[in-house]
Amino acid sequence: MFYLQSIGYYIFTVSLLYSIFSYCCTVYCANNTLFDRYYYCNMHILSKCGIHSKSPDVRTLRLTCYFSYSGDEWYILDHSLDTDVLYFYYNGSYTVNGSKHINDLTTKEVKRIWGPYCDNNNIDVSDFNHYNSTNHVSIISIIPANFTAHWFAPNIAWFAFCSSDYLNNNNLIPFPDDIYGAGGQTGFGYKTKLKRYSDSLALPKEAEFFASRDLLDDAPFHYLASRGIRSEQNRSVALNPMPWVKKDTLCFTYQVTKATNINNISIPLKFKYRTISSKTGVPVRIGEGTVMSLYTTSNIPDILTDSNTYIINDHRFRHDTKLVDMIVYTNTGSNIPLTNSAMLHNIYKNKVASAPVDPLIISHYSKLLLYIITFLFPLYIGLRYLHSILIKPKPYKERK
Repeated sequence: MFYLQSIGYYIFTVSLLYSIFSYCCTVYCANNTLFDRYYYCNMHILSKCGIHSKSPDVRTLRLTCYFSYSGDEWYILDHSLDTDVLYFYYNGSYTVNGSKHINDLTTKEVKRIWGPYCDNNNIDVSDFNHYNSTNHVSIISIIPANFTAHWFAPNIAWFAFCSSDYLNNNNLIPFPDDIYGAGGQTGFGYKTKLKRYSDSLALPKEAEFFASRDLLDDAPFHYLASRGIRSEQNRSVALNPMPWVKKDTLCFTYQVTKATNINNISIPLKFKYRTISSKTGVPVRIGEGTVMSLYTTSNIPDILTDSNTYIINDHRFRHDTKLVDMIVYTNTGSNIPLTNSAMLHNIYKNKVASAPVDPLIISHYSKLLLYIITFLFPLYIGLRYLHSILIKPKPYKERK
C-alpha cells in the first residue's frame, strides 16, 4: 500500500511540474518577452528634400533601433550609406558613435564628398579605400549626452524611439533636422510643444519645434555646441544666429500616424515629419517613417571589439572658455577609458595649455560690456542732473 502511495505522489509531482513548465513555455512562446530587455525595430524612412525644386532629393533611408524597456539604453544603426554603417550607442552615461566600413567608395562618390575640400584632379580613390579596408583603425566619438547629435536620419529615429529617458530629464530638445545646423550653432535654439504617450516609456506622439530668438542667442554657448576653429564667418553666425527670426517660428513638426502596443507600451509603426523654412514658412523637407519589423530581444550586438584599435574623439573633456571641445587619443579594445584616467587628464591639461581663448566669448562679453556702458552712462548723466535740480546746495555760510 505504501509503495502504491509513493508512486501516486511521484506521478502527481511530475504532472504538476510538467504543467508548470508547459505553461511557462506557452507564455514565453506567445509573448517572447520572458527574458527580454529590449525592443528591436527595423524601419524605412522615405525622405524628400527640396520639395519645391525641379529635381528634389528623394531617397529611402534604412535604420535599425534597439531600445530598452526603461528607455535608458539604446543602439541605432544607420544603413543609409552605401559605404559605411553609422552606429550610435548610449549606455546610460554617454553616447558612442562611429562607422563600420562595408563597401569601397567609387571615384564619383569620393569627388562628390571630398571635392569641395580638395583639388578634384588630385583625388586618388585608392587612398581612401586602402585606409578603410586594410587598417583595423576606426574613428569613434564619445558624446556626454543622451542623443545622436548627427544628421537628420538617426536624429529622427532617436526622437521617435529612443528619446524617452532624455525627455524625462530635459526640457531643451535638440533640433531633429540638421538643415539649420550652421556648424552646430543653432541646434538648441528651439522651443517645443510635445505630446507623449501615457505609459511607462512615454515616447513622443506629436511635436512642434519653434525657433526662439532668446534660445537661438544662447545656443552657440551650449555645452555641446561645436566651436571648431571659430573662423570669422563662423563667429559672425554664432554671434547673431538666424537674424531673420524675430519671434517664435514653426520649423519642424512630427506626428505618429499609427502605433501598436507591446507589454502595455505604445510604439510607433508609422510617423511623418516636416521641416519648414524659418525664412519663408515653406516646407523644405518632408518624410514618412514606416516600421518594417518589431519584436523584443534579450540583448543588443557588441558595439566595439577587443581586436580593433580606435582613434577616440572624447567630448567628455571640454573647457569652458578655451577652444577645447574634445581630446583625441588611441585605445585598443572594447573598454572605453574612464574620465578619471591620469593619461586622459594629462592629454587634456596639455591641450588646454596651448589652446586659445574662445574669441566668441570675448566678442560676446565685449558686446555685453558695450551695452552696459551705453546704458549706464546716460543713466549716470540723468541722475546727476536730477540730483542738481532736486537737492540744491546750501550757501557757504550755512554750511559752516
